[in-house]
Amino acid sequence: MPANPPTRARKSPVMGVDRYLQTIDELCLLPFGLSWEEDEPWRVSGDDFYMVPLRISDSFSYPNNDPAVYRAVSAEFERELEEIGRALDSRWGVHELVPMFGFYELYVDQEPIPRLFQHLCNFGFFGDLLVWRREGRWVGLSVGHEDKEQPLVLFAVVSGLSDGLPG
Repeated sequence: MPANPPTRARKSPVMGVDRYLQTIDELCLLPFGLSWEEDEPWRVSGDDFYMVPLRISDSFSYPNNDPAVYRAVSAEFERELEEIGRALDSRWGVHELVPMFGFYELYVDQEPIPRLFQHLCNFGFFGDLLVWRREGRWVGLSVGHEDKEQPLVLFAVVSGLSDGLPG
């Protein structure tokens, strides 16, 4: 099994739900502990997690700083998230919603949080995660947006840790 992530998504076009699911399946098969070079923003690995961007928008700096453009792209990314969510719900059962707010509060207060959540907070990704538990791991999806000029990022995480997850 390669030590590289299954996808690179820099400023990527829509891959389609099937390709996103294939990427998630590939992540689920990787043994934990592989270390990836962090040569792409928002792509990280740790002892018990992997995170990869599935799709990255263009930045919203000039000339793409029109609020209408941002709203349209944001709506498109949210639709893709919902489509992937529905596909995984039909495969693994209804997802849980894991709020990032508690991790954000700990992060701001400089309290310890699991490394995966530290990365999400460092990236400014404070949106709730859609989470499915399966075979000792959990799979999470969300859309992140670090700052108003930065791109939107549709990302997936696979982790073996359960810190902070409900249940």
